[in-house]
Amino acid sequence: MIDRCKKAFEQHSRPWSVESSAQYSDPPLEADIRCIRDTDSIVLELKSTLRPETPWEISKRNEDIISGIRQAKALVDRGVAKSGYVITNGYRGDYACWAEALSNDIPIGTLNDLEAIASDPARVVSTLMACVGITAGSSAPRERLPDREATLAGWKLRLVDMKAPESH
Repeated sequence: MIDRCKKAFEQHSRPWSVESSAQYSDPPLEADIRCIRDTDSIVLELKSTLRPETPWEISKRNEDIISGIRQAKALVDRGVAKSGYVITNGYRGDYACWAEALSNDIPIGTLNDLEAIASDPARVVSTLMACVGITAGSSAPRERLPDREATLAGWKLRLVDMKAPESH
């Protein structure tokens, strides 16, 4: 994933200067990819996601994505870059992931989005949101459903109704 990201940014028509696995201290923090072009700078936190087969695997995948969002936000807050993205190898995130992404201004993209991100990092955010169905009018007010449990094929599922993330 690192090589593919580096290649996409370094070989762009307006090339970026790319640094991978950059280490920072006090407190220790690592950026998977840091890209700089002119006055623009971004960090990419890479998350390899396997197709989950169980609810536990779905939960762990989402926790990993959310952890990447928080790490990218910490790097942006630290001044390492002006903006950040979580990049996966195919998973665009669900409402729980996007709620965190929107509250931290760290969008989720895939390897297929690298060209668009390298072209115009600020403008691609609305495109990434639209890919998962988040638009300006997508979160209409509604009454929250109560939490409930169900059993499916021997699995006990807990269903929690959450508010859809809002676009900024």
